[in-house]
Amino acid sequence: MAISTTLINRCVHAEGLGQPIDFTPNVKQLELTSVAATAVADGIVMLTPTLGLGQLHGEENKPALSQTEKGDKLFGYGPSLEDYEVYVIWMTDENGTHYYTVGATSKELLGTEDPASGSRAENGYKHFIEAREELKDNINGKQMEANRAQNSRMTSHGVSIGIAVVGGLICGFLSLGTCFVAFGLAAVGAWANGARSNGDKVSSQQELVTLQGQLDGIVSRIRGRFGQAMRDTATP
Repeated sequence: MAISTTLINRCVHAEGLGQPIDFTPNVKQLELTSVAATAVADGIVMLTPTLGLGQLHGEENKPALSQTEKGDKLFGYGPSLEDYEVYVIWMTDENGTHYYTVGATSKELLGTEDPASGSRAENGYKHFIEAREELKDNINGKQMEANRAQNSRMTSHGVSIGIAVVGGLICGFLSLGTCFVAFGLAAVGAWANGARSNGDKVSSQQELVTLQGQLDGIVSRIRGRFGQAMRDTATP
């Protein structure tokens, strides 16, 4: 069946407008779509907003650092690579590691400033991170002391037992027991050294418990200072 000219005209003209419908594709739009598709295919990453103060970041988009000025992967601070006047502070909790940007001379980082003297109170983020690092060093040193004391105790007690056994054999079979006293005194002396080492180990372990408690307290203060820095610099 032939299609009438009137029906064709109704299909290709906008009703009431008197102009034909333009089915020609938007070439410019197609070009932009093609460029976007190529960028995605090539793995081109979209530009991120400029780094500034008061920005919170997660592990997936943390700012690049010029260096870690103080601290470790869990807690620390350092200048950003993009802008040395912007410092990044970070802390770790049960939800992961969080990064926040503050000024290089801000009270959040350096401590509250006394307007009269210009001195800084030791309540800045850097002070708590430095305190944590010092405690970590003390704990490591005390752990080494405890390990040395433990090794010394085991060695001394082993020597005392060896002296007693060997001395007993020598005295019993070769000298008919005349050297029991000498070997006995040597064994007792070695055992006493082990006892002293054991006391040193117990003392070091007690100090470790105290230091660990102090470290836990500092970590809590770091987290609190991080949250305070966010509240102090939040945009109203």
